[in-house]
Amino acid sequence: MCDLVSASSRLPTELLLEILAHLSGDQKTLYSCVLASSRWNHIVTPLLWKRPCFYRLDKVELFATTLINTKGRVGRYAGLVESLSFSTLAESDRNNPHLATLVDTIINCMAQLSNQGMGTGGARWTPNVIKRSRSLSRNSQASEGDVGLIDDSVLQLSADSQMSGMRLFDSENTCAVYKSSLKKLDLRFCKGVRNYSMQRLAPKLASLVVLDLAGGLRTDITIAKLAQHMCGLKRLSLAWTSNLTDFGVSEIVQRCRDIEALDLTYCTQIEDTSMFAIAHHLESLTALSVAYCAGVTDIGVREVTSRCTSLKILNVAKCLRVSDRSRKNMEKAGITSKCDSFEPFSIHFDPNTGPLNKR
Repeated sequence: MCDLVSASSRLPTELLLEILAHLSGDQKTLYSCVLASSRWNHIVTPLLWKRPCFYRLDKVELFATTLINTKGRVGRYAGLVESLSFSTLAESDRNNPHLATLVDTIINCMAQLSNQGMGTGGARWTPNVIKRSRSLSRNSQASEGDVGLIDDSVLQLSADSQMSGMRLFDSENTCAVYKSSLKKLDLRFCKGVRNYSMQRLAPKLASLVVLDLAGGLRTDITIAKLAQHMCGLKRLSLAWTSNLTDFGVSEIVQRCRDIEALDLTYCTQIEDTSMFAIAHHLESLTALSVAYCAGVTDIGVREVTSRCTSLKILNVAKCLRVSDRSRKNMEKAGITSKCDSFEPFSIHFDPNTGPLNKR
């Protein structure tokens, strides 16, 4: 290692950064590089914190503790994190309610209150779809008692004063706008993170570009709450969300109109109403999956394929009411009608090098 560090000292910083960037998925090696020298520490630290990996719940707790202990230090840690994925945890850890507490802590450490008002995204809100979301305030009030989950018995932290200063829901300032370095969040099959936790955190997730909530038992109300704050969302997965209806899909597509990839696989309650909403609001859509959605028919498919001119993938596998003729028409138009891989909808998918641009 010493010889390697000595040789690298003659390399320009830009070249060394380009080389070390290839280790971005290897946390263990990156950690060793941080300890090699002060120069390497300065270069590698942003790479180490950019996309942390978690395989055990105690590692998530350690991560949250570190963020709390370094909160307020300029340029340290919380502002370096761009992607969080908890789907690599064991099933027992993903279903553990303690995970919700840790996610709350991490997101709150990363979020900073902005002086801006509602932001330009507020102009996109549509009055006629807000009616049902008025009940969100009732849900939030009912769950205020759950804020007490973050205490000494849970995190066993010495920073009690910092923890008590964190508010998971700004009841007196619901229009607060937050900024964060977080761009990607993967909560796939994380049932331990309940819907009320997601609703409270919604304002702190405004910076998200990629969100994976597949298999998390999310409700229409939760989706509506999230949609209010994530107008810049480009990739979203709600696969295996049996509670999702046409209302929830309409809320998302009317407020998050920049979505390019949308995964609705096995959302069994959605029908052609969702397809029409998608067709009329998602002009930039390139990949859509409605596999196993029995309510989707040829009419909905035709509407999406005719209006979404950038569409490359429309996965209608096991859609029993979509005819072979529609599938052949899609193939003739260069649209893939059956996607065996979920890579285009993955949180780690790179649209610049992925199969969407290779076609």
